[in-house]
Amino acid sequence: MLTPGDPALSDGGKKRAELLKDELENKKIHYIFSTQTRRTQSTAAPLSQLSGLKINPYNNDTLENFIKRLKSIKKGNVLIVGHSNTVDDIVNKLSGKTQITSDLKDSEYDNLFVVKRRGNKFSFTRKKYGKD
Repeated sequence: MLTPGDPALSDGGKKRAELLKDELENKKIHYIFSTQTRRTQSTAAPLSQLSGLKINPYNNDTLENFIKRLKSIKKGNVLIVGHSNTVDDIVNKLSGKTQITSDLKDSEYDNLFVVKRRGNKFSFTRKKYGKD
C-alpha cells in the first residue's frame, strides 16, 4: 500500500540501492542509520541484508544528538541514508566545517559523501554511484 507522504522507491531507486550495496560491501560497515521513511529504509536494505546489520533509525529533529552519537563511534564505518534537506547538515556537522553549501536537489539520488576521521581531523570526499 502506498502512502502519499512516504512513497516507495522507484525502479531506478531499487537499482541504485543495489549499486550502493555493491559499492560498500567491502568497506567494513559496522553501523547503518536511516530515517524512518520507506525510501531511505529501502535504500539501506540491500546492504543490511547482505551484512546482517540492523538499520538503526534516527530522527532529523534530534540531529544534534545524532551527531554526538556518530562522533562517539570509535570503530568501523557507518552508512547514513538521509534526505536532500538534511544530508548537508550531517556532513557539515560531522566534518566541523561547511563542505556542502546548501540542501541537495530533490533529483540528486546518486551522491555518496565520505567523511573520514583520523583522531580529531576530518576529511571529506564527494563521490557518485549508480545511474538513474
